[in-house]
Amino acid sequence: MSHESYLMWISLDLDGKLSQQQRAELRLHLRGCAACAVAWDHMNLIDRALASQPEARPRIDFTARVMTRVETYESRRRWYPLFLVILSGILLAALVSVILPPAIVLLGLYKPFLDLPVVSTIVDYASQFAAIVGALGDLAWRDLGRWLTRLTTDPVTLGVVITALSTAAIWIGMREAMKYMPEAEAARQAA
Repeated sequence: MSHESYLMWISLDLDGKLSQQQRAELRLHLRGCAACAVAWDHMNLIDRALASQPEARPRIDFTARVMTRVETYESRRRWYPLFLVILSGILLAALVSVILPPAIVLLGLYKPFLDLPVVSTIVDYASQFAAIVGALGDLAWRDLGRWLTRLTTDPVTLGVVITALSTAAIWIGMREAMKYMPEAEAARQAA
């Protein structure tokens, strides 16, 4: 018989599942085989250590918690196909909204709509509005550039800005500190 078979017998013997004849044969083999005797000692030590430990039991609410998770999983699983349909619809609408306008312009499908008086008026107002917004944006950009240039090149301007920011920071800090002073709170409530 091979060592693997005797190792299996050792495990079965520790579980009390060997017949008397097999147990006697195992004991005889253990006296003559040092490797199996060491394996017996180790497995016996582990078996005793595990037997001395208290039996592990699940928490009292284990079943309820598992069933809650199963129900949550099942409800999510039921909604998953609907979620995929909604997500596909949103993706299709986004794709159409991105592809359709350039396609209409490239194919020239917009030209008959421009002949309608309402559409041409809306397009005129929209183009005028875009021109005004563009001009204001350009003006703001240039003014911002001028202000940043002046701020970085003129020491007096930079000093004024830093002084104003420091003063504001000190004022805010003092207001916050007064919130945590009891006498300041009492004086403020008395006033």
